[in-house]
Amino acid sequence: MDETAPVLSEEEFITDILPTVSPSMIAPGKTPDRLGGKKPKCFFALFKSFIGASLMGLEAIPEKVHLLLTSNLSFARVSGFIPKADNDQYWFKYVPSIRKLEQFDQIMTDYGLWDRLKIKEVIENLEQGLIKEEKELVGDTTHFHAYSGFETVTYIDEKGKEQRKSQSKTTKNCRCEDKDNCEHPWELADDGAGTIVKAFNKYIWGHKASILGLPMQGIPLDAIAVADAATHDGETFFPHVVRLFAQYPEIKSWIDTVLYDSACDSQPLKDKFRDQLGIALKASLNPRRKKP
Repeated sequence: MDETAPVLSEEEFITDILPTVSPSMIAPGKTPDRLGGKKPKCFFALFKSFIGASLMGLEAIPEKVHLLLTSNLSFARVSGFIPKADNDQYWFKYVPSIRKLEQFDQIMTDYGLWDRLKIKEVIENLEQGLIKEEKELVGDTTHFHAYSGFETVTYIDEKGKEQRKSQSKTTKNCRCEDKDNCEHPWELADDGAGTIVKAFNKYIWGHKASILGLPMQGIPLDAIAVADAATHDGETFFPHVVRLFAQYPEIKSWIDTVLYDSACDSQPLKDKFRDQLGIALKASLNPRRKKP
């Protein structure tokens, strides 16, 4: 196991973008002209449908967005689409298919557009005073079930002891007939999935995300996937706070105390926050770490 691997999942976004469309070619309801093929869907309509789903309290994922667009006529029209009858021919204003929504979401994710949008929105809220100053920052983790298979592997840790760990099954992203002997590398089929311990004898195979927010206003400021869901919660908090302060320096000047549950009830971690960031870490008592 790689003990030097980062705790948080820092995605590498695509930055080499070929400018085939100028900003003047697009606007709400206006799509760029193409020499051939079908007229593309409106970016703004697709974008509004994902944001709208989030504002309605649903997951902003293609399946949920498509369900809203096909079952809620008002939502579809506000987004910029109209329903399509079974026998109608293609028109760019018709409600998109799930596949089209998946393609849009993948493009927004791969090029870091969702991430840039999130940062821009928080900065604007800070500048407009919608997010008020608080002296405390709170952190926690949440999980999502992983719908993938896993296998248990054996490895030798840094102390020379044999350890066991569950990981996603491996696969190769190729079409070679003899995958066992081809030159393509093996990859995890569901990277980041791991065994999450929720309670005594309660385990979940899933993905983990770290969340930071302001407790008095109930405002989440950032959320990021954990590189390995099996990572202990206490290991995710410090690097996430450092990341947040780098993104929003203004917030760093506010905070003098950070709050977490018993997973961070560790004196070395408290010392780390004090010495490196100049803030106090307060965590609920973990009785299993206290000697009678």
